[in-house]
Amino acid sequence: MLSIIRNILKFISHHSLGEFLKRFCRILIKPLCENNARYIFKLNLSSAVNADPALVIKELTVADINRMLDVMYVNNVELQKRFDDGDRCFAVSDENKIISYFWARFTNRELPELNLKFNLRSNQTWMYNAITVKAARGRGLYPNIIRHMAKVLMNSGIDEAFIDVDPDNIASRRGLEKAGCKYIVLVRMKKIFSNINYELTVFNTSGWQELSGMVEGFNQKRLRYIMEPDVCP
Repeated sequence: MLSIIRNILKFISHHSLGEFLKRFCRILIKPLCENNARYIFKLNLSSAVNADPALVIKELTVADINRMLDVMYVNNVELQKRFDDGDRCFAVSDENKIISYFWARFTNRELPELNLKFNLRSNQTWMYNAITVKAARGRGLYPNIIRHMAKVLMNSGIDEAFIDVDPDNIASRRGLEKAGCKYIVLVRMKKIFSNINYELTVFNTSGWQELSGMVEGFNQKRLRYIMEPDVCP
């Protein structure tokens, strides 16, 4: 119980009480209906510019779990599982305290908000769970971590990255744009009981064709396109 309270307080400190209440209300009504949306971006890693050399960005390991628990609102079991699954985490620290971080996943990426699962190819990653603490925002840490990750992951044979973000998170969207990420699609999921429908706004036709081929059970999804392709958001 105490760990749940601690994670709630960490979430509020990273975001806001309003954002927590909004997500809590979603959980309460989730068995009845859902109305969620995510932008999905793509980054060709070879096109990323170098990160600011003045920033010290390091990859975290299992040995850093105790430090990670101070800022991440997941428990040590979940963190261990991420590492066991092969996920990698990169971060900026200040006096040994993590102030900004971003995870990367390499096998599949589940988006429970959309009831979708993406099966990644061997040359792809999905960057997720990025947080910059409030006191460190406005310093360009988010796009610079992405740039650093791009250079490091290219050495592991990765050349494409996908990232999803809440449409209301304007700051994250701007950070992704600064890092060179391109809009692919806006996915809106509407669920009433077990009836699920998707509305898609496609911004990059070829990018969406590639991405849709990664969706598990794609042919069984009820899709409706609501905007002409290749229109910038």
